[in-house]
Amino acid sequence: MPKLVDHDARRAEVATLAQDVICEQGLASLTLRDVAGKGGWSPTAVTHYFRNRDELLVFTLQHSRDEAGRRVAAAIEAGADLLQATIEQTLPLDEPRRRQWQVWLAFWGSAVGSPTLASVQAEAQRRFRGQLRAGLEGRGFTGDLDHESGRLVALVDGIAVQATFAPRQWPADRQLAQFSNHLS
Repeated sequence: MPKLVDHDARRAEVATLAQDVICEQGLASLTLRDVAGKGGWSPTAVTHYFRNRDELLVFTLQHSRDEAGRRVAAAIEAGADLLQATIEQTLPLDEPRRRQWQVWLAFWGSAVGSPTLASVQAEAQRRFRGQLRAGLEGRGFTGDLDHESGRLVALVDGIAVQATFAPRQWPADRQLAQFSNHLS
């Protein structure tokens, strides 16, 4: 009897392997063969789920964003408000989130020359800004929501870049303190 495979779970597994390859060697040199090798599979196993490299990259970026979204939802379920959950679950406060930022930063660089990746990146940024805006509204912020949500995006991105490349200088408590200072 043939083995049953959960195709959604397998696609997610391939995306996770692609994230690992990106963190190890960068996005520019990533190939379907590299991803397959990381999983101990043949390249055909990857091309069964993704027709080409671009399709894999788009899915990998979306998968990475969805992982962050699941963390935010879990934090809210555990009692955090939307703004706190969004900031804390997005920042590179630990190794898994730092690796996620390595992936996101690799995509940022590649999105410059790829209309497809630029579109996916722009949508992700629009959604992130909207989530921060909703979090500010939930806290009763009465100022210019567009301006302040833009400032928070810039603050998250700036701190995350610093913490990704200099984690010793930007431990979790320092990252979070920047937001406590800003939000007060």
